[in-house]
Amino acid sequence: MQKKWEDEYDKSTFIILDKESKHMIGDINMFFYEDEKYHGEINVMIAEKEYRRKGLAKEALRLFMHYAYRRLGAKEFAAKIDEDNEASLNLFRNLGFHEESYSSAFKQRTLMWRPTREEISEILLDSTNVATYLSS
Repeated sequence: MQKKWEDEYDKSTFIILDKESKHMIGDINMFFYEDEKYHGEINVMIAEKEYRRKGLAKEALRLFMHYAYRRLGAKEFAAKIDEDNEASLNLFRNLGFHEESYSSAFKQRTLMWRPTREEISEILLDSTNVATYLSS
């Protein structure tokens, strides 16, 4: 299954591991659409409840967005979030995303971020553990 993820051109997945135990605690996915080459739809999930609200999703998103911008060519990021998911809405807003649209049919907000090169570099500088990830 992991080899298949690596070979998919329209999707990229990172697995989020606990630093100590190395157990999987969540994942990040980015989907690319054929007609929107530089646009990626990103989502993150911290599946293990005891790891939520510790800044891990924010840390992982910073690293992943930097990677997607530099290595995958993503120039804009979209996050589709259920209207009642305040934690995720706040997470993405704190990363610089702004609301672009709302779907009443799906009760979802679409948040967007179109970073400059400087903003991409800044998300790494603001990140506390990225050096650990980049050196491993």
